[in-house]
Amino acid sequence: MMKRVVSVVGLAVVAAGMCGCLVMQDPNAPAPATQDDIRYLRAEIQRQQNHIRMLEEQLGQLNGELAQERYNQSSASAGYATTGQIAALNEQIAALRQQLGAVDSARVKDRDEIMNSVSKTIATAVKKSAPPPPPAKGGVKATGTHSGIEHVVRSGETLSAIAQAYGVKTSTILEYNDIANPALIRVGQTLFIPQ
Repeated sequence: MMKRVVSVVGLAVVAAGMCGCLVMQDPNAPAPATQDDIRYLRAEIQRQQNHIRMLEEQLGQLNGELAQERYNQSSASAGYATTGQIAALNEQIAALRQQLGAVDSARVKDRDEIMNSVSKTIATAVKKSAPPPPPAKGGVKATGTHSGIEHVVRSGETLSAIAQAYGVKTSTILEYNDIANPALIRVGQTLFIPQ
């Protein structure tokens, strides 16, 4: 009977091996994990993933701060001029001052030329428009030891144009007519022009 039991057990082992139900364990393999071990490992993986997310957020913040600092530095350096830039600006200012001085000189020269031209034009117009009116009482008027002509001021005439027309100085007409301000002569005023 023993033979039969051994045969049956042998057949059962062969059948179990063929079905895959028999598992042979490696004596060096670690013990299979329990449900507690699996839960622990899953919790540890979750903690590590949370830690990685936190580190990624910090890295993002640091990158943002670095970008802001770089922008601030570039803005700050753009607001300050270098020594070379200041020297260049000073040279430009000096050149502009020189040009401004030249323009002012040219303006004064142009103004003088215009005034002379206008005075000559007025003098010519006065001479061409009509000869000086004859002096009252026979032509030449004597005042003390001086003789001269009386001139009645017309519209648009200036004292300098009248003086030029008669070939005398403006100061002479002012003196003989007791005029303090040459701009205050008026149309119809009679001026004595010494000869």
